[in-house]
Amino acid sequence: MIHLGIISDGKIGHLNQTRGLAEAVARISPTTIHQIDLIDGSSWKKTMSAQQTLRSLPQMHFLFAAGHRTHLPLVALRQLTDTPAIVLMKPSLPYCLFDMAIVPE
Repeated sequence: MIHLGIISDGKIGHLNQTRGLAEAVARISPTTIHQIDLIDGSSWKKTMSAQQTLRSLPQMHFLFAAGHRTHLPLVALRQLTDTPAIVLMKPSLPYCLFDMAIVPE
């Protein structure tokens, strides 16, 4: 079973992108998809809230995110949980901080 975490900034377009990728993975292999909503506030506050949510879930195999407001929390969660981070857009941070970036032409 693959466990995927979607880091959401609350924007429907960003959520649709990440959910679409997660659902594509689910068509190939048994998968659980967990949405982790970022609360309002500083990047640090968002990251700590998301980390608390992740503690209550199974260990994720991958974390997906789209939207510039998710980039810093995604990188921090990658480091805190040792979970590969995949960003679905051109990141506002250096590419080397992510395990993969899926960037449209």
